[in-house]
Order: sequence, then C-alpha cells, then structure tokens
Amino acid sequence: MMQLKHVAFCGGGSGGHIVPAIAIAEELIERNQSTSIVFCTSSRPVDAEIIQASELSSANITVVQQPLASSTSKPAYGWGLLKSTWQCWRTFRRRKPNVVLATGGFASIPGVLAGWWLGVPIALLEANTVVGRANLWLQRFARVIMTGWPLDETSTTALANAKHKAILKLTGVPMRRCFGPELSLPASQETHAESDVVRLLVLGGSLGADRLNELVLAALLECGELRDVLRIVHQTGQTNLESVRAGYDRCDMDAEVRPFIEDMAAEILRADVVISRAGAVSISEIANVGRASVLLPLSTAADDHQTINAEIFEKADATVLVRESDSDASSQLRDAILYLCLDEQPRLEMAAAAMTLVQPKAVESIADLLRECAVTNSP
Repeated sequence: MMQLKHVAFCGGGSGGHIVPAIAIAEELIERNQSTSIVFCTSSRPVDAEIIQASELSSANITVVQQPLASSTSKPAYGWGLLKSTWQCWRTFRRRKPNVVLATGGFASIPGVLAGWWLGVPIALLEANTVVGRANLWLQRFARVIMTGWPLDETSTTALANAKHKAILKLTGVPMRRCFGPELSLPASQETHAESDVVRLLVLGGSLGADRLNELVLAALLECGELRDVLRIVHQTGQTNLESVRAGYDRCDMDAEVRPFIEDMAAEILRADVVISRAGAVSISEIANVGRASVLLPLSTAADDHQTINAEIFEKADATVLVRESDSDASSQLRDAILYLCLDEQPRLEMAAAAMTLVQPKAVESIADLLRECAVTNSP
C-alpha cells in the first residue's frame, strides 16, 4: 500500500479552514510517522495561532504564510495572489507533494495553482453545505471534492453542470483526535461537582463576533433568574475582550472571558449549552460531543451558508436557530437560554439529536481518498 510521504494543505483566514487540515494531518501522521506536512496559509495571525495550539510535532510540519491578507481589494489581492502562487511553486519544487488538499477560502487558490502546474493531484474539501466561491472556481483542477455536509441544491447543480467532473464524496467534517468517541457523552449536570450549575459556552468563532457578543449580553441582561445558576465561558477574539468583560459586569454574572480557546473539545465537553456561530466546523464539534445549542448564523457569510448549515440542525431538533438580523433576535435568544438552562430534559433531547447528525470516520475516509488521489498519479 502506498504511503503518503508529503502532503500540502492550502487554505486559511479562519479556523474553519485550518482546523480540518490539522485533523487530517493528525490522521496522516498517525498512519505514517515520517509523513511531512506543509500548510500554505494566509498571513492572518489566527492561522498561525491555531496551528501552534495543535499537538502536531514541529518535526513533521512546515508553515508557509503567504503574502495574501484579504480578498476585499482586487488590485492588492491580485498582486498578493501572484506572489503567493510563486512562493507555493518554489516550496513545492523543493519537495513535490504527493497530493495538494485545498480546504477553502481565499488563501487556498495559490497552492492549488502551483500544485496543478507541477502536475500534483488536487483534492478539495468543502466543509459547508454551500460550496464556497474559491472551491467553486478551483473544482476545475480537482480530481475529488469531499464535502462535510450534504450540499444544498444550488451547489449540487453547479457542480453537476461543471465541464470538468471531479468525483464528489460526502465524507463528513474531519475532527481532530481530541474529539474522539469518548467525548460523545450525554450532557448532564451530574458530571459537574455543582449539580445546580448550568455551564454555558459562548463561541464567536476564531475571529470573534461583534453582533453575537452584543446579542448574548443583551439577552443575559434579561435572565436575572439565572444569575446564580450559570457559569459562563465566552470566547471573544482579542479585539472585543475588554468590552465583553464590561458587559458581564453590567449583567452581574459570573463569566470567564477569553480571547481564544485552545482546547475546544474539553470546553464543549464541560458545557451544558453552547451558543455559537454556524460554521461547518463549529456545528460538527457540537454534534460530535453531543451538546444542546443555540446557533446564530453570521448574516454576512457568503451565500448565507451558515444559515443553511444551521437549518440542518434545526430540522433535526438539534438546536434553536436565531437569525441575528431579526428585530427581536435578543428576545429570541433570551427565550432560548431560559428554555435550555432552566430544564435539563430539553438539553438532553437536543444533545441526543445532535449526535445523530455525525458522519462517523470522516477523517479516515478523507485520508483514504487522498491516498487514492496520489496512487492514480503514480507512474
């Protein structure tokens, strides 16, 4: 059986692009300790922070931060794209990867172009229910497209009508090794030393979230009856740290406010209820551990993909969906918090429903597909 000796991961700009790559890299190195990994990421600090917080050995990995900071300015992005593609090409020329896997986002394009020019097989991972614009354009270079959740009708049609037909596989979202089966336990107050305490975890995503922070604090201000019940951990991102701390002071609630959470698996395991954005990785982590949740999709997400992600959970009775653009969003969130925090039974039912959505062995399936890609390129 052919072993993957060198694999390149391309993508970045948020945890949703980096975390799946880390999960797959962990699996590949577990299979073959000599496998080397190169991450071609964006220059955003969050990419380096997430990789550094992983348990990947520095002996196995190389991180190439591309001079590609944003896709909002077309001239700047175009110049950055050229420089980054050249940088990736030089990196791959020094040691040619067996396969290049793009995990999405603006930072995935240079590595795919460089790999394709060098004749390296290309694979794409689309974790969301809607194919992102980068992956939609890059599919013409790909041999296989792996999806984390069932694609929506528009994305399915777009791929079906594409001139270049890549193999399409529903694999599930790859989870890091810390999200093992032993974490899939029912949420119960009996797991806490204080049986009358409800632990609430608030996640704004790897970059933080102004609107989510605002809604959570407004909702909690009207949940005075939970003041002695809730124990809150709130991830804010660095920019909003002090303002969120001040917000909890106004609510007079016990909260641990952090800019970044390194051990997400442990924090979700400790929680009874999770309030989160609805990125593909975030909802997959909630499902894999099995926790009740309130999802607030980012209303400005491309093609509204987070709402479509969240609707999968809503249809399965696995979450309470609150649309942040609704005029009464804070009231909806307050009602959801009270509903889930005052009664354990809804939490247990919702947690069980979330676990039914998990795609088992996602990371193993992806590792197998990457090896198949490399095999088809062997002489």
